[in-house]
Parts: sequence; C-alpha cells; structure tokens
Amino acid sequence: MKIRSCLMLIILMTAAFVSGPVSASETAVSTYTVTYFFSEPRCKTCRTIESLTEETVRETFKEELVTGRLTWQLIDTDKEENRHYITDYKLFTKSVVVAEVRNGEVQRFQVLQKVWELVYSPEKFRGYVTDSIRAFMNEEDDE
Repeated sequence: MKIRSCLMLIILMTAAFVSGPVSASETAVSTYTVTYFFSEPRCKTCRTIESLTEETVRETFKEELVTGRLTWQLIDTDKEENRHYITDYKLFTKSVVVAEVRNGEVQRFQVLQKVWELVYSPEKFRGYVTDSIRAFMNEEDDE
C-alpha cells in the first residue's frame, strides 16, 4: 500500500513538472459587464434607454447575473473619477457598453450604437441588446 502511494505521488509530480506551471492568464476567467454611461441632463429618451437595457439584462440574463458571469452597472461620466471612460470607450453621448473583464482589466468592449435608433421600438430594442450581449459573450467562448 505504501509503495502504491509513493508511486502515485511520483507520477503526479512528474505530470505536474512535464506540463509546466500554469500562468495566471491561462487560468483567468472572463466576466462581462453591461454598463449604461450617462451624464446630466438626462432626457426622457436617455432614461428610456437605461430602463429598457436594465430590464432586458435583468430578465434575459438572470442566471449570468446570479453567478457573477455578468454584471449590470450605471456610471455617471460627469463625476471626475469616471471621466476616463469617455476616452477609454470613445463615448460621445449616453451609451450602453458591453465589456469583457479578465484579472480586473478590460480585454475588449463593444458600444451598442443602435440603442438610439431602436429606443422607441421596445421589442426590437430588447432583441438587439440581448443578441448583442450573447454574441459578445460567445466570441470568447469560441476562441
């Protein structure tokens, strides 16, 4: 029994040595963030984009929100500490952005440009936001 345990330990140690160390980037898990970036003044259309996006995310991605794979957030770009997002994401107005985050760093992002076109067609808006988020998240899964 003791010999079998020693042999198993040697095999495991050899396998670990041969495969080499695993880097942090290989083990990092991506999470995704959907953010509505806003500033003052906030018109009715801006508030509608925010509420439709939040409803869509909360209803469509319940499981991802619970597991932490996806988060929803609001960020006020009028605040000094948030102004960098304007240049980081090349924002020129209130915007919905989907971002992939790994090890606390944004890996890639997408600004959902069509929210302004679709804001007064709630079903098309929800479909666009849902499809965009799913496609964005699946790009990483396919790599």
